Amino acid sequence: FDIVPVNKIGEAHVIRGGNYRQEVLKVTADIKEKIVKEKAHFSDFMVITKDDLYQDYLKTIFDQWHYSHTIEDTTLFYYDPSFIKIKNALPTMQAQTFHDISHELLQLDLNNDYKDLLMQFDSDDPITPYEFFYFLVHILSSHQASEPIHDAIIVTDFKHALSASPKHLYILGLNEGSVPEIISDEGILLEEDFNHITVRPLSLIERQGLIYMQIIRTLHNPLRSLTLSYSNADMDGKEVMKSTLMTR
Repeated sequence: FDIVPVNKIGEAHVIRGGNYRQEVLKVTADIKEKIVKEKAHFSDFMVITKDDLYQDYLKTIFDQWHYSHTIEDTTLFYYDPSFIKIKNALPTMQAQTFHDISHELLQLDLNNDYKDLLMQFDSDDPITPYEFFYFLVHILSSHQASEPIHDAIIVTDFKHALSASPKHLYILGLNEGSVPEIISDEGILLEEDFNHITVRPLSLIERQGLIYMQIIRTLHNPLRSLTLSYSNADMDGKEVMKSTLMTR
């Protein structure tokens, strides 16, 4: 962002909240004002946030106003029947490779999405059932998506923000550590472990680069207005800092 100088195009509107809830209240009030004054469509608005707490607040307010939006009532994969079956089966397995573990799991009564995913793991690279569980959690957590539908306020993340070109873009939660997201190299499988297996997620450096690329790509969408928001404190009253991305 700050290596190559660029010509100044225009300043974004900035909304600051005392906490996360107040931030969302100010953002939704701003959206409501634009809808009334401009007689705009819901689809003229896109709100970018990955945080579940922000989405819960947004959904509550939009539902109260009867504003159509793309936030769905979702269930975490941890409670998915197929995931629970896999979780319960792995501790009893003796297999020690991606192929063998996946083959045994495919014998379970799983939905087609899980079967399609497991069929991709056809490698003989060694992995224990314990490690496979955390590997699977990592893969599943990176496959969350929301699809824009009908005339609705689009609430999405940077990864899917290129799918529409709204007139008004809102980026919420611009606090340090949240946007850009900090990727940790901690876990049961470290970066050096991923380098030794054939089927693996993106490396730490690749994931960090992808996050920045998604942000840059989103900001290149044609827009009438750009609004950035952040909070001074979390819901417990603990001070949080605004993201360095704001000044960049």
